[in-house]
Formats: sequence, C-alpha cells, structure tokens
Amino acid sequence: MTECAREGLIWRGLAHDWDKFLPSQFVPCVNYYYGRKDKESFDQAWNCHKARSKHHWQYWLLPDGSAREVEYPYNVEMFCDWVGAGKARGKPSPKNDRYFEVRNFYRKKKEKMVLHENTRKWVENKLFGSTGIK
Repeated sequence: MTECAREGLIWRGLAHDWDKFLPSQFVPCVNYYYGRKDKESFDQAWNCHKARSKHHWQYWLLPDGSAREVEYPYNVEMFCDWVGAGKARGKPSPKNDRYFEVRNFYRKKKEKMVLHENTRKWVENKLFGSTGIK
C-alpha cells in the first residue's frame, strides 16, 4: 500500500490483493503456510490470483501467448507490487536507491515475462531511465 500511495494510487493500494481474502484463495494459502503443505492447492490459488488481478502481467496474456499492454493504473500497481514484494521478502533496497532490488528481480525474470512492447518499455524506463538496462 505504501508504494501505491507514493505513486498517488491510494485506492489501488487499499484494494490491492482483495481477492486473497476469498475462500478460494485464503484457505489454500493458510493451509500451505501454516498447516499441511498442499502445494497443488496453493499453486492453483496463486494462478487464479494472477489470472484475475490486473496488476499481474499474467492477467494480460492472450491465448496465442502474446500480451496486451498493461493499462494505467495497473502498470503502476504492478511495479509497486514488485517493490513491496521485495520488502516483504526481506530484500529492501538501500535508502539511496529505491529500485535496486526491483532491478535485480527484473534482470532475473525478464526473459520469462511476456510483456507487450509498450509495457516493457514503460517498466524498463521506470527501472533504468532512458539509458536502458545496465
């Protein structure tokens, strides 16, 4: 929520991941992290979340394997989610470089991310500026 608020998307930050409280999401996650390690149910819930949540690039995939452009404000929310996920995993960026860990994440995952050309340009400009990936 903090990252969305920084970007002026307070409502998106509040509503972010609301579906994780639905029984179809909540129960498998609780069971996986605090009960029996039912990986199949957890994976199914996680895939469902990505497919129904516009702030995940997987939502924008087309049946032919290509991707639609991630629309505003969901592109910003996606980026904020990446920043927040790094913090939640105990990998906050140094104070003088807010996006240090997100850049590392993106470098590792970008080849597997199916992003529309405009979305990829937006993400890379946000991470690396107009000079491109370093």
